[in-house]
Amino acid sequence: MKKYTHFKIIVIFFLLYNIPIFAQFSGGDGSVSNPYRITNKADLKDLSDSVGNSPLNNYTTGYNWSKDKHFKVMNDIEDSVKTVVGYTNNIFFIFTNETESFQGDFNGNNKKIILAIDRNTYDVNIYLGLFGAVKNANIYDLIVDGFVNGENWIAGICGSFYGGSISNCINYGSISGSYEVGGICGIYDICESFYGGNISNCINYGNINGEISVGGIVGLANAGYSTSYCSNIGSITAIYGVGGISGYTYENTEYSYCINIGMIKADSIVGGIVGGYNNENKNGNIYNSINSGLIIGKDIIGGIIGRNNGVVKNCINTGTVKGDTKTGCIVGDNENGTVINCHYDKQTCSGEK
Repeated sequence: MKKYTHFKIIVIFFLLYNIPIFAQFSGGDGSVSNPYRITNKADLKDLSDSVGNSPLNNYTTGYNWSKDKHFKVMNDIEDSVKTVVGYTNNIFFIFTNETESFQGDFNGNNKKIILAIDRNTYDVNIYLGLFGAVKNANIYDLIVDGFVNGENWIAGICGSFYGGSISNCINYGSISGSYEVGGICGIYDICESFYGGNISNCINYGNINGEISVGGIVGLANAGYSTSYCSNIGSITAIYGVGGISGYTYENTEYSYCINIGMIKADSIVGGIVGGYNNENKNGNIYNSINSGLIIGKDIIGGIIGRNNGVVKNCINTGTVKGDTKTGCIVGDNENGTVINCHYDKQTCSGEK
């Protein structure tokens, strides 16, 4: 009997030693009325570990441990957070990104988190931001500052966004990457849109540097996503497919009541609100939006959108637009697109309408 009891103790110890024990953060139980409390970067590290490594992650359903759990930031976290929450560097990302994405409810409580995220920290530099990838999650009332440096799918709030809602978020940090780089989110959905989602009432103040698909709010938006009441104040420097709100955008996306004030400088397909689309795809629609920032480029440069194949309606440009070819105060290159009731300031912009 004693040997059997001793054997049970050994087995229990072995299991506890080999199965990760996930911390309970700084309190709470993850419910709506008593969310897990986030007070320091150790709590964010615990959240990252739980999202990425929990034995409750279900690769059949795609559900993550964080699904339907609630989290709340209780105070500013200024101790240079280097942790990314959600999938960041699994080489088999096509098969695992949904399961390893954050899927909960994250209340930033209007607190600020200082980021210090660098691509050299990760083996494969994809999906970088406070959140690497999120799926059908709600993230709101959150402020980030500091810096995020990476390669592709880089932003202050989340690298990749697979549906849900991001609202009332602010980025003050500098963002630097190559493809799909944004102030709030790098990319809406990496493949064809299965989820849909929206970003609303978000602001970017940070300076953004990238190459292709670069925007003040989102770098690239696939079908089924909307962006509304968002603003960009920061300067954006890139090469191709660049906009104050979104860089590249595809059909069935929508932008409404957005404002760009920041300077945008790039080579081609550049717009004050949206850069546009490439030759193989249509872009979404833009409504009731304003650009007052300086827009500088070489080819296909517009005060509202660079290349348009959608609807641009009730938009205003008061900023200067400078380009060599296919340059317009509203649209640079209008390919079967529609422009309705849009206006520009002739004293600041004298290019084609």
